[in-house]
Amino acid sequence: MVDVNSRDRAIELVRVVAMFMIIFDHMIEPINLPLKSIFSQFFNSGIYIFIFLSGYLAGQKEICNWKKWYIKKIKRIMIPYWIVIAVCFAYETICLHNFNWKLWLVMFCNLQGIFGTTYTTVPLWFVTLIMILYLLTPIYSKMKKNRRYNFKIILFMLISLQIIFAYTTDVGLQYGHNLSWCIVAMTCYGIGFFAKKNILKKINKKIIIHISIITMLMLGITVIIRYFFDGTYFYDKVIAYDSMTMLALCLALWVYKIYRQDRFKQVIDWLDGISYEFYLTHKLIIVAVTSLVLENYGTVAYLVTTIVITIILAWVVSRLNRYINTKLG
Repeated sequence: MVDVNSRDRAIELVRVVAMFMIIFDHMIEPINLPLKSIFSQFFNSGIYIFIFLSGYLAGQKEICNWKKWYIKKIKRIMIPYWIVIAVCFAYETICLHNFNWKLWLVMFCNLQGIFGTTYTTVPLWFVTLIMILYLLTPIYSKMKKNRRYNFKIILFMLISLQIIFAYTTDVGLQYGHNLSWCIVAMTCYGIGFFAKKNILKKINKKIIIHISIITMLMLGITVIIRYFFDGTYFYDKVIAYDSMTMLALCLALWVYKIYRQDRFKQVIDWLDGISYEFYLTHKLIIVAVTSLVLENYGTVAYLVTTIVITIILAWVVSRLNRYINTKLG
């Protein structure tokens, strides 16, 4: 096993798996697929894995210089983001004749998670969210160092707030990701952040099996509750979110534990290196490819074409980002 401060390919693999889950969730939207809503919910749990890993990796570090940490995060998150929205702006303006300067200004300021996105940038609400979580990280850090704060109590308070906000008006992130979902994201990030040092390496298969049993029971209960309460605020904003969070954590632990270090290391390193860019670009490619390929050549050609072109564009954006960061020093 590698030290947490060195390269941990098991974590990288979990991130790559989460990336593909999110992409598949969006790729199946235009496809007529049996049980599509169930597949969509399953693949959507990838976003919770991303949030958990972000919190876990931030919590494993002793951050002494917050200014330096924020500059590093802004450069890593925002530069590829601005490159991608420039491409999306060009595509939507030229090909879709969609020009709303106010909305593009919102996009440039990374406020799309609050005020809405354009057609090719729908998933980019996540960029707003992750930057908000990074802004909250010093608070998490102080709470973690101060032993007066018990995370179990904090977790209980967050879940209580989630239930309360589930019955309030939809204020906050767009597309149903309201205040209740924000609390879920803060909780998921916090679970990762407050995790003990190297805890992923200390968790054995017996513990994961116990977590899996709890998760399966929770998912079973979710299916039953859905039959009686589907469409209610309690189901949509509490039960569905929390069950997907549990499923995501369970999947992340299994993928982490079954991986043997140094297997397929070059492929994992490369895919993990462009995973964020892959997320940023995939919706644009889905929009462009759906009408050209899916309708004319079928589902398989659509899926393969989308993945290949997205990987290529993600690699190009990654190289541009590296070049710009080199110039910025």
